[in-house]
Amino acid sequence: MNPFAAAPTYKKMLTVVGVFLAMITSIFLSSSTSILLPVAADEIGGMDIYPLASSIAGCLGIALMPLYGFIAAKNPAAKRTLAAASFIVSGVIVLSRGFAQSMWFIVIPSVIFSLYSPAIYVLGYSTIRDMFSKEQAGATLGLAGTMQSIGILAGAPLIGLLTDLAGWRLPFYILGPLFFVAAALVLCGVSVTKEDVKDMAVSGLTFDFVGALAIIVFLAAVTLALSLTSYLPFGSAGNWALWVLAVAAAALLVWDVTQKKARAFIPSIVLSDRNVISLLCFTFFINFSIMGCYIFLPVYARYAMGQSSAAAGLILTFMSIVGLFLGPIYGRIIGKEQNARNIALLAAGVRILVLLAFAILLNPTTSIFLVYVLMLIMGFSSSAGSVVPAAGPQSMIAPEKRQMGNSVVQLGSGFGSSISIAIFTMVIASRPDSIVGAIQPIMIISLAGAVVMFLTNFMMHKLATD
Repeated sequence: MNPFAAAPTYKKMLTVVGVFLAMITSIFLSSSTSILLPVAADEIGGMDIYPLASSIAGCLGIALMPLYGFIAAKNPAAKRTLAAASFIVSGVIVLSRGFAQSMWFIVIPSVIFSLYSPAIYVLGYSTIRDMFSKEQAGATLGLAGTMQSIGILAGAPLIGLLTDLAGWRLPFYILGPLFFVAAALVLCGVSVTKEDVKDMAVSGLTFDFVGALAIIVFLAAVTLALSLTSYLPFGSAGNWALWVLAVAAAALLVWDVTQKKARAFIPSIVLSDRNVISLLCFTFFINFSIMGCYIFLPVYARYAMGQSSAAAGLILTFMSIVGLFLGPIYGRIIGKEQNARNIALLAAGVRILVLLAFAILLNPTTSIFLVYVLMLIMGFSSSAGSVVPAAGPQSMIAPEKRQMGNSVVQLGSGFGSSISIAIFTMVIASRPDSIVGAIQPIMIISLAGAVVMFLTNFMMHKLATD
């Protein structure tokens, strides 16, 4: 008997609401970063490093995805407590940003800010899958797209308005405690004991700390080498040292996988699964190809097009509108077809068209209303970008691989966003006209990522059995 499924309905709902509240709060933050942090940097300094707060936040989160997957597979009863603790730590970090007197005070704690990410996407999603049938889980996880849309729809303009009226600190004072509420809801939700779920636990698992360390060092070194060119320019001893460190970490990771195989940090048993690889590629490139619009397009509107913070925030609002109803539809389609390929191809196709339009048309005199229309169309892609990684692994990865496979798939989120932000920060730093001259290269790089995503989507296939 599955004790998660046997739990009272109201406890299931508390868990679902807690996970989705944490998701909405995280989206409020990520959608408003492009508004809050530049304004903060104007006041406290650090305009050349503020994007690092977003890129470096993914480093630890990437390693924690498989670690949380390992803990959840070994002891499913621990998911509730670990998720709640992660939300609490994230809330403390967000709240502390409101007291920052230096951008480094925001950047450095961001290393551990991403604790909420594996708590939502590995622990939260897998708990929802455990609580409901395959069809119900698909529909419920499809709501992730709706939650994302609500977070962007309300978050970006509201945070922009609050910033215009009361300054950049107030939003952090509001958003931090929302993570605390999410933690309380999860703690009051479905609770099982280790004995209850002993038949669901996977025995004999070990965690590969060497592989995890290699991943963290590799991503951190690459991110810093690309993002800190103002302090460590290309060709300098410090920049070379970071690249040497990154290469050494990558070599260690390759050795780790070849030697430990199924016991590696990124286990060979899931790397041999075509759906895991295709979903990992989708998750990487869906995040890689959107960060230019998500992080830098509102900054461009604010500082190059002369728009207010509220108007710049509306850019992301328009992207979220269609997701209000598309998320559950996408989720049901994936649940019914047991294959996310068609939705993934749609997401890639729409993204290619919109990014191509931005690369050609965007300049300081472009009408803000054209930007709004293009982002409205982008919503068909962004909604799929949240639903496919949520519902796809639950339907397309065999049960014995699902927990670890899902954690590997979610790695793509942090990798894609961190690498792209680091690259884009480097592009901006290399331009004498900063964001004005950098926006077209940013859109072209994003477009290339969307094309690769489209091609890798064809690897997805329906399982013969589940």
